[in-house]
Formats: sequence, structure tokens, C-alpha cells
Amino acid sequence: MANKKIEDKDQAAKAEAALNDTAPEAPAAAAAPAGSGGNGNGKPDKYGARISKEEVRKAMDELRAGNCKCTVPAIRAALGNRGSNSTIQKYMNEINDEDLKRLEELNADKINDTAVSTLAHNLSTRAYLVVCQELKDRITDIAAFAQRALNENRENMEKTAQQLDQTEKERDEYREKAAELEKQLSESQNTVAELKRLRTDLEMQLKSAALEAKAAVQAKELKQFIEGKVDEILKVVQTEK
Repeated sequence: MANKKIEDKDQAAKAEAALNDTAPEAPAAAAAPAGSGGNGNGKPDKYGARISKEEVRKAMDELRAGNCKCTVPAIRAALGNRGSNSTIQKYMNEINDEDLKRLEELNADKINDTAVSTLAHNLSTRAYLVVCQELKDRITDIAAFAQRALNENRENMEKTAQQLDQTEKERDEYREKAAELEKQLSESQNTVAELKRLRTDLEMQLKSAALEAKAAVQAKELKQFIEGKVDEILKVVQTEK
């Protein structure tokens, strides 16, 4: 039984070594061709650092050899803080897919269930850590977005409150001006009404004075007429005598 366990462990180690042997050796950073980018298509990633998938694979192998978890931050630290999280994550996914493909291509009679289980466990652990890192990054992005939105809403609310205070102040000023104008209008209307009344009284007085003057003229004329008639009558009487 002990020999069987040792044999299983040896076969698992050989299988994982076979996976590592099939991966191309990571090129030295100084030997990278000019213009080669960290995203595998000849273009630098958003940080301007040049990394390759082979470098990511080598960093993952070194972390596993040191019994360390293969996380995006750990791989990036092993690469000297080069490369973006999204680029490293992309290469990790591709490497995991390639490992699974190689596992399927291995001859079944050269690797037993224990070796397959060990490799599958390593791959599932990698996938789990990748998913956790993705969720962490997404949560961080969502939290940052929510904080920015909250700050913007707070600023907008403060600006709106200030504008509302200014509007209420201007409204109160307009109300005071409107009340003053209404008061002046009421006083003007009263003044106009008083002037109209005075004009009516004056017109009546003028009419009355005109009537009195006309009556005086008519009375004077009537008096003169009567006096003239009296003189004529007296002359006739004196003539008859």
C-alpha cells in the first residue's frame, strides 16, 4: 500500500512536470524583440509594461513551487509590478485552458486517477482564485463607481440647495417690491379718485357760477328793459297832460 501511494505521487509529479515541460521557456526581458507588447499582439498594455504569457506561466510555476497561491497581485509582484491586472488575468485564463487541453491529450495509461485528481485540484484552485480576484476587482470598481456617484449627487444636492436658497431670497425680494408697488398703485388710485371728485365739484361750481352770471345779466337786461318801458310810459303820460 505504501509503495502504491509513493507510485501515485511519483506519477502525479511526472504528469505535472510534463505539463511544465510542454510550456515554452520564458524569454529574458532584455531579449524581448522591439515593439513586442505585454498583451501578446505586439502592443504594450495600459501600463506601458511589456509582459508575455510565457512570463506569466513562469511566475505561476514559481509561485506553485513555493506553495504560494497564484493570484493576480502575486503574479504581478513576481513580474516586478509589470503588466495590468486585466492582461495578467487574460493570460492566466489562457494558461488554465491550455493546461486542461494538455491534460486531455496525455495518455491515460501513463497517468492514474491520483495524478489526474491532483492536477484537477490545482487547476480548480487556480480557477477559484481567478474567480475570487475577478469578483474582488468588480466589487472594487462598483464601490468606486458608487462613491463617485454619491459624491456627484451630494455636490448636485448642495448646488441645488444653494440655488433654492437664492431663489427663495429673490422671491421674497420680489414679493416686497410687489407689495410696495401695490401700495403705491392704491395710493395713486386714491389720488386719481380725489382729483376726479375735485374736478367734478369744480365743474359744478363753474356751471353754477355761469348760471348765476347769466341770471345776473338777464336780470340787468330785464331791469333796463323795465326801466325803459317805465320811462316811455311816463313820457306818454306827461305828453297827454
